[in-house]
Amino acid sequence: MKRFRRTVAGVLVGTMLLSVAGCGTPDPDDYEYGQSLEQLTEEDVVIAGGGSGSGSGGILNPGNLGGGEEKQFEGDFEPVEYADTENKEFEEYIMQEFRDYVTSDTLSYNFTVLDGKKYGIEAPSPATLGDADMSEQAILDDIQETKDDYQKLLKFEGQPMTEEEYFTYIILKDDYERTMFQNDNYLFYEPFSPMRGFQANIGTNFAEYRFDDKSDVEDYIDMMNQLPEYVEKVCEYENYRAEKGFFMQDAACDDVIDQCKTFVEDPENNFLIKEFNSKIDELGFLTEEEKEHYKDLDKEAVLNGIIPCMNMISDCVAANKGKATVDGGLCEYENGKEYYQKYILPHFAGTSRDVDEIIEMFETRYTDSFTQMSMVYLSNPDAYNFMTENMDTLFENTDSMKVEDVINTLMKEDMGEYPKLENIPYKADYLSPAMESILDSTLAYYMSPAIDDEEHNIIRVNGSHTDGMWVTLAHEGCPGHMYQNAYFQSTNPNPIRATADFMGYQEGWAVYTSFNTLKDYDFEGTEDDEVVGQLYRLNEELGYMLYGRIDIGVNYEGWSIEDVSDYMNESGFNGEYAEELYNTVVGDPGVYLSYSLSEYLMEELREKTENALGDKFDPVEFHKVILTAGPCQFEQLEFKLREYINEQQ
Repeated sequence: MKRFRRTVAGVLVGTMLLSVAGCGTPDPDDYEYGQSLEQLTEEDVVIAGGGSGSGSGGILNPGNLGGGEEKQFEGDFEPVEYADTENKEFEEYIMQEFRDYVTSDTLSYNFTVLDGKKYGIEAPSPATLGDADMSEQAILDDIQETKDDYQKLLKFEGQPMTEEEYFTYIILKDDYERTMFQNDNYLFYEPFSPMRGFQANIGTNFAEYRFDDKSDVEDYIDMMNQLPEYVEKVCEYENYRAEKGFFMQDAACDDVIDQCKTFVEDPENNFLIKEFNSKIDELGFLTEEEKEHYKDLDKEAVLNGIIPCMNMISDCVAANKGKATVDGGLCEYENGKEYYQKYILPHFAGTSRDVDEIIEMFETRYTDSFTQMSMVYLSNPDAYNFMTENMDTLFENTDSMKVEDVINTLMKEDMGEYPKLENIPYKADYLSPAMESILDSTLAYYMSPAIDDEEHNIIRVNGSHTDGMWVTLAHEGCPGHMYQNAYFQSTNPNPIRATADFMGYQEGWAVYTSFNTLKDYDFEGTEDDEVVGQLYRLNEELGYMLYGRIDIGVNYEGWSIEDVSDYMNESGFNGEYAEELYNTVVGDPGVYLSYSLSEYLMEELREKTENALGDKFDPVEFHKVILTAGPCQFEQLEFKLREYINEQQ
């Protein structure tokens, strides 16, 4: 909650896109994982499954991914006895924690709350990007402050609490413990990583800044002008990391430098200037004279603030290029494997399971999925051939629709398995052309509104990647991120829940639910819609599994580029893309686990719940438990589901 957690832990400006939006859907076509489907032959059926499939005739049951034993919850469940009345001291504690978080910098305030008076706070004055001091002493001070805060939380251990308070407590405790481990290994934090770094996301954060009154406009310009001083201190930290032997690999350096160069091209017409001018023109509380005045101030701030920052970052990275002391993933560093197990995995995938267990899960699931695909090949060759022959045009009928029409269709026709929710106000449009290249690996993203504002749900689509918009918008909109966030906020959760980032839950839900929409999709040119939908889902899952398995292989097991190429070729993928994928997972360890592993864990919870309840299983109620619990770790989500199962039996 404190300063160190918001700078070195990567929650401040540099990664606000991921922490606030909860998503930047990666482009799944970069590595041609459709090869696994297109190359399948009758001979592969024996190699892939050996007859161990489910025998379902090629239709995939979403709750059972293939052969093997039925998944069950392990161990005895011990219910918790909850208090009937609130723990007032704990409520005061978490409200103060929330207030400290929201007022620590102006961006956090703007993205988190609409009306601070509801929570007894006001926007930081003057506007601030937060404390950017990342010197060694400042970091050590913040580490100690976090430990002190953790001890304050532990004072409530064992005290009577309501159900919501108890769940909030275990979430905060787990978050603190994970953060303290990261704090002890702070040199692993890379502020300029290619996909999650400052330079990749700062433009989006400012472009999405909300203007409610004149002071917001002025704060925005003030923060833009503060950027050079802020970035200078972050660069000092980056230089310090380089001296200690923790600087990024050369390939990542090249990516970051290219991003910065793209950002500063034609500065007079920078997309942030255009975005600001467009938003200002829509503000009814400004006179025409004021609008022109602020446009001039903003242009000056862009030219003298953010443009120099991007050049500063580029120069910093270029000056340190070649200083990487290891050639490979995290495991090549001292304590790198432990960092991957204890921080990367739980932070990005939402689980503390042992990495070796996860490797086995990936390999088993790959075999099961390939077996399912083989069963379809044998039982319904017409559907299989239709899929392989039309991979690039499967979603033509919805790709040609307006973004809003696709989202509205999903809202109307594909929400039968989810609890009802009133209409969700939203705005959807395309990224500016300049941002398309900066966010080239992102298909789309969702920006959630402030917790006391249901009106400003925003979805941005990368116009350079418009194939397969059905799945992309199901992921970002409904029943994915937008629906999940709107439903959770409708339960009136404690504000403190908005301060923690749980990418595993968020991306696991979005991938899982977007895949679920495929079983009802009307594919033009075939009567085997359900089979084709399941084949497409299997193919997508195989690609995500490839990403996740290679991430672990490189960052935990020490795979080389050659190892990645061999794995891809042996798994039916195009090994020519090995170096590109290798560099991606080295530059941003764990980034794909949020999609691959977390989706599997969400499906696994469904299968376990179905097996536990049998005929009593209701998908609507199952999803309601997950949605009401809200973002958390999968172990915590399993606890809520076991409570629900215990009540039903």
